Amino acid sequence: MKKAILFIISFLISSCISFNVQAQTWFTANQVTVAWNPVTTLSDGTAIPSGDTVKYQLYLRIGTTGDGTPYGAETEAIQQTITFTTEGAYFWGVKTLRYKQGETIPIPSATTSWSNDAGVTDGSPFGIKYYVAPSSAGGLKRVP
Repeated sequence: MKKAILFIISFLISSCISFNVQAQTWFTANQVTVAWNPVTTLSDGTAIPSGDTVKYQLYLRIGTTGDGTPYGAETEAIQQTITFTTEGAYFWGVKTLRYKQGETIPIPSATTSWSNDAGVTDGSPFGIKYYVAPSSAGGLKRVP
């Protein structure tokens, strides 16, 4: 009886994991503009102190784990266009950086928020795929 219950529990857990993977939405593009909500508070819920600067660093990664690779320069904007030049299935992330007034080194940053995590706008994780299209067919002719 214990084996049957363990089997059912294992099956249910693996079904849930499979469902989450299948719920992933992929968009195919060689360029995409991404956006996020501006950060206006510290991690404790208090307002960003006056005079401090908040910047963002985008990251790209292939796969669901790892730190990713920085994309572009730090920015104060809350959207950025990503152009893909290498084929792959990517997730993008954004990390918030806080600079104290007059400082050039950021305070320890927040963790990176990823497009395949629960923090996405509608709760639907997503990624972007980029693949180079094949050449057009040539030598068109009528066959008698």
